[in-house]
Amino acid sequence: MKSIRYICLIVLAAIQLSAIAQGDDYVKPEKTKKPKTNQKSEFWDRIYVGGGLGAQFGNVTVIDISPLVGYRVTDRFSAGLGLNYQYYSIRINNDKFSTSIYGGRTFARFNVLDFLFLHSEFEMLNWDCPRYEPTGFVTDRLWVPGLLIGGGLFQPFGGGGGSGLFLMGLYNILYTDCTPYNNPLVLRMGVTFGL
Repeated sequence: MKSIRYICLIVLAAIQLSAIAQGDDYVKPEKTKKPKTNQKSEFWDRIYVGGGLGAQFGNVTVIDISPLVGYRVTDRFSAGLGLNYQYYSIRINNDKFSTSIYGGRTFARFNVLDFLFLHSEFEMLNWDCPRYEPTGFVTDRLWVPGLLIGGGLFQPFGGGGGSGLFLMGLYNILYTDCTPYNNPLVLRMGVTFGL
């Protein structure tokens, strides 16, 4: 009988302790709220815009306008799209040929160091490909692909990510006689601005 009393006493004590633990003095810890990240802002912080201007004068005259928009996927890797417009003029003997070249490109860039990057791009350009014959220039309007790979230097400025000046040298693997560039090596200079 004594053992039943001890068991009942232990059970009552356990119930009592349980009731005390459930009382008003018990404060449930608040859940910590994670600050909401503004995904829209984060997206726009990774965007950069810019492009290049180029000019060449002489027997072959080229004026180049190439805007671009890029997205920094990581701190080192970015990809984007661009447009190309060129005024192209060539003079052979007394014959002159001029045309407008337009098209688009996609590119990928990997920053090896803060100031050094690798670059590749695929472009499609539409132009009147000239052939010089004894009677003068003969042209065919067509789309010409280009696959350019190379690298360049980047000099950042300002506080925004992606803002700076760039200078790059690219080699056109798909260079043909009908490519609008004088040779497979293409030099570009431009500027980008982080948003």
